[in-house]
Amino acid sequence: MTKIILFLIIFTACSIILTYAETSSNSNLGQNNSTTSEAEAVTEDKTTKDTSSENSSSSKDTCSTSTEISTADNPTKIDIKVSNIIAKINPQTEITFPTGSFSEHFKHRFNNLNIIFNFNYNFLANELSGKISFEYPLKYLNPYISFSDSIDFESYVKPSIVNDYIQLVPTDKFITRNRTMEGGLEYRITKNFILYTSLNYDDIFRGDLSTATIIENGVDLTTQFGAEYNSMRVVLPKSKLMFKGLYYKTSFNFKHRNKFNNPVSIDHNENFLLTPEITKNWYIEQGINMGFPIKVWENTLASFYTLGGFDTLKGYPEKSINAFRYISASSTIHRRITLNKEIKKKILKNYYIKTSIFDLYLFYNQCIVQDKLPMYSSVKYFPSLGTGSSIIISGENNRHLKVSIFIAQALKQGHNPIVYLKSSFFQFEK
Repeated sequence: MTKIILFLIIFTACSIILTYAETSSNSNLGQNNSTTSEAEAVTEDKTTKDTSSENSSSSKDTCSTSTEISTADNPTKIDIKVSNIIAKINPQTEITFPTGSFSEHFKHRFNNLNIIFNFNYNFLANELSGKISFEYPLKYLNPYISFSDSIDFESYVKPSIVNDYIQLVPTDKFITRNRTMEGGLEYRITKNFILYTSLNYDDIFRGDLSTATIIENGVDLTTQFGAEYNSMRVVLPKSKLMFKGLYYKTSFNFKHRNKFNNPVSIDHNENFLLTPEITKNWYIEQGINMGFPIKVWENTLASFYTLGGFDTLKGYPEKSINAFRYISASSTIHRRITLNKEIKKKILKNYYIKTSIFDLYLFYNQCIVQDKLPMYSSVKYFPSLGTGSSIIISGENNRHLKVSIFIAQALKQGHNPIVYLKSSFFQFEK
């Protein structure tokens, strides 16, 4: 396995250099400016946002919002996908293989009103979601309201009582629809630190595809309180295009079923990302995400998390790990290669593309989960490691195309290496 990974590293690096070395010419890249970044999910909008948790809709301005839903026999279960930190860019289009996921994000400003649209489609997971948000930023306050709809045509797990324990077990195929309205308010304490609160109204429907019967039809009411510190910046001089800074988010989610005097659970989620620059061409990315229930009144309604796949745990199949509690840590070492002479090529009469930036990656992930609800239940470990490379191609008007290839190996028996290909077209906000 070591030989395979080493061969792919050498092959990827050589292919990139040989492909673009022939067309080298002189020019300067980019503009000297910096742009703030926003977060998401890793848990989202949970990743991404759980309508009963933190990661998805609350990061209204991120390009990655995905809500994954799977319900219990009677009441609904909201699955959470922890998203990566995404730059504050507009617009952005992303395509990822082998999951076949497609996402689109754009933002339009009308006077002082911001309109933000997010769309996500996952071919293999057979799910679709869309969200539109309206926010009216003031000096210190930022009120907003958002509307979203998501459909999941295949849900395979649910909380069930097995041997007197609540745990996650496979089920038949179901269709789940989740329609959400969220209103919230952010209060900016400093340039990088905000407090926020929101109220979610989640209309949930679940049906059995095999028997064409309604399994569940209810409403979740979730209030959320939290804080966010975001000093992430996009650095864009001619020699580099990277993120630097610290991102931290914490949230508490109080979920009720149908009415506020019927509590379900209190959940806590935390996201941390640090990207210090070690030297001019080396920098490291450290991330920690966790989610767990603080108090549960209705066991079969408790929220759980789905992990696995490119965004949450590379090397494991998409949504293959389910947990009531989880903590994941990731470390990625980046090696930046900047060419002395920029590669420039004319593709249209008056349009050029250019590049001088290549990246090599080496990463390690570790995830610890509990798939049973009791605190004293056993834990499971899911480590993985891998490598990858990427190239950034820049066009006019500050437009960029980033193409990345990764290979990840789950360090558990029975898993083969997974190769990911991701392309992202984006433009930084002015």
